[in-house]
Amino acid sequence: MKVIELTKDNCEHIMGNLYRWIPLEDQEPYDLIVTGINIHVRGNIITSDNINARDINAHGNIITSGNINARDINACDIDARYINARNINVRDINARDIIAYGNIITSSNINARDINARDINARNINARDIISSGNINARGNISARGNINARGNINARSIKCKILYWSQLQMPDAKTIDCDIVYPSEYSRAHWVERLAGIVDVSSGCYKELLPKVRDKLPEILALDKWSKCERWMIESWRSDK
Repeated sequence: MKVIELTKDNCEHIMGNLYRWIPLEDQEPYDLIVTGINIHVRGNIITSDNINARDINAHGNIITSGNINARDINACDIDARYINARNINVRDINARDIIAYGNIITSSNINARDINARDINARNINARDIISSGNINARGNISARGNINARGNINARSIKCKILYWSQLQMPDAKTIDCDIVYPSEYSRAHWVERLAGIVDVSSGCYKELLPKVRDKLPEILALDKWSKCERWMIESWRSDK
């Protein structure tokens, strides 16, 4: 596939809509590449190709069946195959995979297969897997067909997933939580090593190795009155697989 490179000499500020930009003398398929400059569009960006830029600012929508790679993205709505950026600030996001090295902020919904970011803020979040090294905040619902792994806090109306990996000492802030099982994240292993000391050793090993050992000791573990509400909630989830 031919690459068309946009520079300051041939394209930067577009007052209307940016449609699959093709020079008249070249009708071959191409990737839209922007090196060292920003894309500023007063209207919409609509293309079937890839968009690679430093910053993308669209007063309208970004729609592509290809991929978006950028440092910062600001737009109304995004509909793409893959999104890879530092920060994403939009109204609606629809994509197969979203990777943000910084934050994802949207006033509406996020729909994706996989989401990986630092902080995620949205109205509703729907995905297969959600990974956050920061906090996840949804004014509505968080639903993952697979797993949710949050290093920080989760604030939502409801949380639904298969496996929740949880690092905090308090429960997620949600009215309803529907998870098959809640595992301590790797970040909190030292805490659980200390709390389960003398009953079962969880200082090494993966979840599949440790879960049977812990289940054998569940009656003894649950009989103790030292557990916080969050700890007991997590331990209760280890009883059996759904």
